[in-house]
Amino acid sequence: MKIIPRHQLLPLLALAAACLGPANSRERLASALKDRVGEAADPDVGFMRDSTHLLVNLATVAFRTVPDSVLTVQARDIGAFALRQYERANEVDSVTVLYREKVSSGFWYVRHERTFPVAELRNVR
Repeated sequence: MKIIPRHQLLPLLALAAACLGPANSRERLASALKDRVGEAADPDVGFMRDSTHLLVNLATVAFRTVPDSVLTVQARDIGAFALRQYERANEVDSVTVLYREKVSSGFWYVRHERTFPVAELRNVR
C-alpha cells in the first residue's frame, strides 16, 4: 500500500473537483446560460426571496443597446430557457432576469430588470 502525503494529495483533489463540473443545479444552469447567451454575459444564478424566486443576472456588455420592449422580450426568453433548464423548476414560482453593468469593483448598476411568473414562462418557446 502506498501512502500519499497530504501536500501531494491536495492538488490532486483540487484537480478532481475542477473536472467534475458544476457542483449544484444553479451552477449547471449558469453554465447552460453561458452556452446560450455567450460568455460575455457572465450569467450568475441565485435567488431573491427564497428558493422559489429564481434570479438570473447578466452583464449588459453582451447585449446591444435596444429599446426596453426588446429587452423585455429577451428577458422573457432567457427566463423561459432558465426555467426549462433548471433542475428544480417545479419549486420555482417566479423568475427575475436583470441586466447589470459594472460600475467599479464590487458595484453594479442594474440597467433592466423584469420579473415573470412561472405560468407566463411555461408558454414561451
